[in-house]
Amino acid sequence: MQSASVRSLVAFLRQTKHLCVITGAGISTDSGLGAYSGPGGAYERGYKPISQRDFTNFPAMQRRYWSRAFCGWKKFSQAQPNGAHQALAKLEDMGIVHNLITQNVDRLHQKAGQQRVIDLHGSIHDVICLSCKDVTQRSDLQQKLADANPAWIQYEDRGWSEKEQRPDGDVEVGIDPATFEVPPCEKCGGALKPHVVLFGGAVPPHVVDNCKDIVAQCDGILVLGSSLKAWSARRHVITLQKQGMPLAIINETPTPYDDWFEPALKAGLTGTLEEAVKQLL
Repeated sequence: MQSASVRSLVAFLRQTKHLCVITGAGISTDSGLGAYSGPGGAYERGYKPISQRDFTNFPAMQRRYWSRAFCGWKKFSQAQPNGAHQALAKLEDMGIVHNLITQNVDRLHQKAGQQRVIDLHGSIHDVICLSCKDVTQRSDLQQKLADANPAWIQYEDRGWSEKEQRPDGDVEVGIDPATFEVPPCEKCGGALKPHVVLFGGAVPPHVVDNCKDIVAQCDGILVLGSSLKAWSARRHVITLQKQGMPLAIINETPTPYDDWFEPALKAGLTGTLEEAVKQLL
């Protein structure tokens, strides 16, 4: 039997012609990646993300980040799209979803075949030099980190649990990173940083402008797996909310902004989206 959540979602999808979707970490939990917010999320367990300021100014924080990222990379990079990612790609193929803005850095939407995606906060799969701004592949850096830190290789293959693995690939290692060596940029010798917006950092202006253009052209927004606590995503919902445009949200836990949405569904993303696609075919 079709659930009330699915019926509400299908009705919403049928009333929009240029829908924009905004996704958060909750959409990737069924792929084995942990969430930040909600019961059991990283923040609830006391996790404090590395800030842009600390990473930029303190080599010790760079070692801390890269040691944990090294240990978590194998599981993170091997994560596969789940049914929710695949359902959104299908909705794009059907002409229902026109654009997608994701707060996630895992590129699982692209792996699922989504074509029109903006990585609002960048991608963990890229690395940027803080000095010369050269961008390289994270997969290439993993081998260089292994070569520089042979004693750490044993932790690379450890089966990190979902509670230990963050949505950004970071893991709760519990090992002193003081001896961890981070190779410098091969072009200029500068410090390497994941090509993402760290806590307290700013989304690049051209990305903000691209998102504004998309939102200006859409006639509704569907938020999936996000608490919208981050201003970088919430600002675009506010734009349409002020215009009285259709807004819907699906999240497993309540958000402070549920009054903006109709419907505001508390449901599992994968099952709800998969069933909605079946109803729309």
